[in-house]
This record gives sequence, structure tokens and C-alpha cells, in this order.
Amino acid sequence: YLTPVYPLYRVASLMVMPSTCESFGMAAVEAAACGVPVMASNTGGLSSVIHHERTGILLPPDNRQAWLEALRAYLSAPAGFAEMAAMARRDVMSRFSMEVTLDRLLSLGCLPF
Repeated sequence: YLTPVYPLYRVASLMVMPSTCESFGMAAVEAAACGVPVMASNTGGLSSVIHHERTGILLPPDNRQAWLEALRAYLSAPAGFAEMAAMARRDVMSRFSMEVTLDRLLSLGCLPF
């Protein structure tokens, strides 16, 4: 566990999340917000964060061959993932930014302010 994590994302070229269970995928949101392409397991909340082959790559958590092929594809052409990373950044900023989240909370009408 590291706080803040953004210095790591600034130098990362790929975020790999081979999780077998993931409730939301905050690390995927953080990486995408920093413009880092995300390759993650298609499990739990990750599929609501990542749109396969548009804003990241979703893979079966138990399919080693699929992971190897996806990693080879990235390593052979990392520049091809740049547009995906840019699209992911725009997507997470439009859905999970502090401003958007606060607006959603306020719209519930349950907060005292």
C-alpha cells in the first residue's frame, strides 16, 4: 500500500490486474486517470470500470494463455495502446471525478448541506 500512488503511475507503461476477485477496481480507475493502459481480469466491478478493447483489456482471470497473448500484444506494439489509454482517461474523468461524484451524492438529497 502506497500513498500517494500517482508517482508510480507517471512512470508506468501498463497496469496489470490479474485479480480473481475485485469489488470495484479503484487501482484501475487511478491508472486510467493517469493515462496508463489497463489490462485486468474480467471479474467483479472491473467490467464496470473498463470497456473491453475500448478503454482497456479484460481477460478471464483463470486463462493463462489469454494473459500471455495480451501481454505479448502489448509488448510488441505498446504505442497501439496509447489511444485506448487516452479514451480510458476521458471515460474515468467523466464518470469518477470528484466533481461528478459530489454531484451524484448531492443529487441523492440525503446530505445535510
